[in-house]
Amino acid sequence: MIVVVLVATVLLLALLALSDQMKRSTASAPTNTSQLDATRRARTAGPAVVSVETTRADGTIAFGTVMLLTPAGEMLTNNHLIAGGTAIAVRVAGTPRPYAATVRGYDTGNDVAVLALADGTGLPTIRLADSRSAKAGGTVVAVGRANDATHDLTAEPGRIAMLHQRIDAASASLPDMMILDAPTRPTDSGGAIVDAGGNVIGMTTAAPAGARFAQQTSAVRSFAIPINTVIAIADRIDSGHSTKEVHVGPTATLGVAVAARGLVTRVDTRGPAARGGITVHAVIAAIDDVPIATMTDLHAALDTHAPGDAVHVDWAGPDGVFHSSMLRLAPAPPA
Repeated sequence: MIVVVLVATVLLLALLALSDQMKRSTASAPTNTSQLDATRRARTAGPAVVSVETTRADGTIAFGTVMLLTPAGEMLTNNHLIAGGTAIAVRVAGTPRPYAATVRGYDTGNDVAVLALADGTGLPTIRLADSRSAKAGGTVVAVGRANDATHDLTAEPGRIAMLHQRIDAASASLPDMMILDAPTRPTDSGGAIVDAGGNVIGMTTAAPAGARFAQQTSAVRSFAIPINTVIAIADRIDSGHSTKEVHVGPTATLGVAVAARGLVTRVDTRGPAARGGITVHAVIAAIDDVPIATMTDLHAALDTHAPGDAVHVDWAGPDGVFHSSMLRLAPAPPA
């Protein structure tokens, strides 16, 4: 009798172990399928999702992603990637060298910028979907480019958690956003959110390195701008008519880089600041009465201005003498 009980117990334990193994195998299958599907979707959109490098006045480089909209090289990306840039380089797979890009226009409130290549031709383009078809719970893939020498395509599967949300960013609130349960990284900024067919329904807006959005409660919570909104801004820029929200033309620059407490660390000798007498080791205290302590403050103060605008700059020279100057902003990056 004891032997029978022991045999039955062993058989029961074996069956329970086998059942548990089967459950684990079944649970892991969707993850593998999801990643395989994500790779497939990314490859569909991938040729038209390329990397961008923006060199800023302080010598730092911002890395991100752009989407090619036309064969001639009109492109879409986030405004925060190119704000304050002095040079923009775009790397397209299969080309021997990076392209130089210029800013055609931007919308700071929606964090959208439109770029153009001077000599683009025959380039791959993204396939657009109607973002009004997006539904909460729908599966998506965030497609971007890695920040390394290979600029490899990245693909992160996820789902749409919420639609039509207002997201609080560092210096503004972004309206009508998608919230995604999908991990993204800063270099995914400007990249594609694609549907089951590899069509673009949104543009990733990832927080800059070291920053988080107020609603970013976990490492896998990300945000995107509906592609219909992005295309409407691009159409407005293509029309050549600026509005209160949309600026047509390049970003504006003062031609300086600042460190902590507004200390000037670099000056473009051809820029407005140099023409106004500002030199390295000067301190910029305020622009239009807005205090300046970091490059982020400087970008925020200039974001609402266009080249040609005059701004009131309060600054002190290395000798400690205080100055108050009206300086006319120049376009950036330079032609």
